[in-house]
Amino acid sequence: MLNVAKVRRGREVYYLEATRGSPEQPGLVESDGAWWGGLAAHLGLAGRTVEAASLSTLLAGVDPVAGVALDPRHDRVTVTAFDCTFAAPKSVSLLHALGPDDAIGEVRAAHERAVAGALGYLERHAAHVRRGGSVQPAPGLAAASFLHRTSRANDPHLHTHLVVANLAPDAGGRWSALDARALFANVGVAGALYRAELRYEISRRLAVSWQARAEGFADLIGIPAAAVRGFSRRSAEITAELARTGWSGPHSARLAADRTRPDKVLTRDYPALVAGWRERAFALGVSRASVGRLGAAAPRTGRPGTGRDPGLAARVAESAESLGHAFDRRELIRATCARLDDGAPVERVEVAVDQHLGSGELVRYGARTVRLRAAGGGRIPAGLVEARFATREVAALGDRLEVTLESAPVLAVARDDAGALRPAGTIAPGVVVAGRANRPLEDYEELRAAAVAAHRDGRRVVGLAPNRRAAAHFEAATGVTTTVFDRREVSGGGSLVVIADPERCPVREVLSLVDEARARGTTLVLVRGGSSAGRTPPPAGREGALLAGWSAPDGALTRHTVGDVEVLLAGDLAAALGGIRLLDGERRARGRRCLVVAAEPRLLAPLGCEAASPGEALRRLGGDLDLIVFGGARILGSGIARLPDGVHCHVAVAPVDRDPAGERSFALELAEPAVLRRELGRSPEGRRARELWRARAIESERRGRVRGMEPVPDRDGPGWSRNARLIGAARRREPSLSR
Repeated sequence: MLNVAKVRRGREVYYLEATRGSPEQPGLVESDGAWWGGLAAHLGLAGRTVEAASLSTLLAGVDPVAGVALDPRHDRVTVTAFDCTFAAPKSVSLLHALGPDDAIGEVRAAHERAVAGALGYLERHAAHVRRGGSVQPAPGLAAASFLHRTSRANDPHLHTHLVVANLAPDAGGRWSALDARALFANVGVAGALYRAELRYEISRRLAVSWQARAEGFADLIGIPAAAVRGFSRRSAEITAELARTGWSGPHSARLAADRTRPDKVLTRDYPALVAGWRERAFALGVSRASVGRLGAAAPRTGRPGTGRDPGLAARVAESAESLGHAFDRRELIRATCARLDDGAPVERVEVAVDQHLGSGELVRYGARTVRLRAAGGGRIPAGLVEARFATREVAALGDRLEVTLESAPVLAVARDDAGALRPAGTIAPGVVVAGRANRPLEDYEELRAAAVAAHRDGRRVVGLAPNRRAAAHFEAATGVTTTVFDRREVSGGGSLVVIADPERCPVREVLSLVDEARARGTTLVLVRGGSSAGRTPPPAGREGALLAGWSAPDGALTRHTVGDVEVLLAGDLAAALGGIRLLDGERRARGRRCLVVAAEPRLLAPLGCEAASPGEALRRLGGDLDLIVFGGARILGSGIARLPDGVHCHVAVAPVDRDPAGERSFALELAEPAVLRRELGRSPEGRRARELWRARAIESERRGRVRGMEPVPDRDGPGWSRNARLIGAARRREPSLSR
């Protein structure tokens, strides 16, 4: 695994703490650091031990050997380095900690060679400087390498910190800070290459085999899964923090790691730690004999040359076929590494991928600007433009989909004399296209009008989207019940199927639905243009007019309370946006700050309210900040479990396939995350959070019935008794529920 973190000025002393002692002194002592990278050799640092003075001098922009300032303006740089941490899989760390002495040396050598190979990739593809708005390649990187053997939980954890100096020259010899966007853009690729070469180097040195896991990870066969979990206490802490907060994704995992980060304990020496590990390992099913068998030497075959490898070439071709969509070089490298059970050297993987890209078996499929995900939910350009490729089949399918989008009739919607949107005539079976660039709010209005008309004609309306967040956003804006793309959701003739952002959905499945719609009499609406997430913000104009002089007519907004969580259901999108403004004004009148949460915050620019993505909103929550969630708990996901009652409210357009009598049940669905059981049910903390939330919802429903909203059910029934037990158990765990 590879993580990249910023190193602020003066923080480099952390990497020298474990190397300052001597082997005779008590406590953990790691190996001295070493200088790696092409720029380190250029500066005359190769082969030298990393010392505090030389490291601080280089990070300050001064040549440690000649004493000459490389970048006179480097004192303005606050991020002086980037910590690229290469971590071996836990099973490899256990072999390195508990195996025979010979095996320990071989594993360490394999790890260091894999790190060096990944660093070489970063030097070739991620070392850039910025000059006058353009990006130029740098001749290499200067990195201080520190190998550590333990985690902060004092578990076996073989990893190397590469402290890459934020400093490099251009082709003309002018030094400056790195343009680190390319470094972050290539983190995933470098990590995949490191893991592939690590498997290859260990396999050629020791008699081992591998068990593949998801996303290109693999563990040594022979190390029980219970031992891997038992020696992964830091991972368990991070997982529990993610479950508690509801965060997800790599960035959130890093934040959770920082929040749960304990102080590093260096008081116990390494032999004492190993003795304790052996006792724990035996209890977890790992004996000295079993580790010794893993450490048996294997005959070395030597490192292959750089010629064509038929087996590796076949893996690259299989990876290109398996992707099923257009891809760039980085995606193909990662997919190939995931298919290499015994790994391969970094250089050979790159050569094989480049040979396949230039073999003529793939079709050039344009180019795309590489973008990085920003903290606010948007994306920023990484300064790179990469060519995209596709197999001939995928290219032909993509062209066919584009022709379909260009040739299909446009969904015709007009306003009647009262100003309401109505479909212009009957929506005929076949394929219809909706969506215009930079007019997403109008598109949503028209789609809802078409869905309502189809539902009144007795037709079933189904929405499909490329991912969970896009589905939640589309459903909140249109009222069309939307799920992640799954053909099983589409069944029966006479239905109306709406696909949001078909270009991002599986192209084969989309075209299959196109053919089915034309053959079976269903209507397929392909939504393109500004209605898809990630497009440019809408300009001022018709979207702003949606709210001009808006006032809630009777029935346009209905308000419900689930626990202390307020839910607004709107009759159309204009009412939903007006409801957000209404809630914002009410909260601000009480002295609260409001943040509107949406899957695509930029689409709510006409509101004039502060908006944020779900992850950013959950990180900012605190103090007097309230959340107005456009899309409800479907947008916040499992993060809803940690929100206090009363600080969040939910807004959405009411579903087109629900009658008014079912509004309250939908309000409960909108406030309760449908993914709570799936995302939190795997840990004790997650189960506790889920039960607490369910208890609040049940208690709210009970209070509502007592007030006469609904008949009180039979309290002797099994359902009531089960709910009462659940509420009682939750109250014992969290006294605040008794209020």
